[in-house]
Amino acid sequence: MDMNALVEMKNKDYLMKEAMAWCSDRNEKNSKISWNFTKKKAYKKLSKYYV
Repeated sequence: MDMNALVEMKNKDYLMKEAMAWCSDRNEKNSKISWNFTKKKAYKKLSKYYV
């Protein structure tokens, strides 16, 4: 295994560890998402991307 592969693996493991910690913290706090737009406003803004 080359050095780049080892570094990438370490970064991936680190990222996974951080993501799991963040996820656990949010779940423990029962965090909610605060949507700042309505479905109608989102459709109006994003409709050009839908065919």
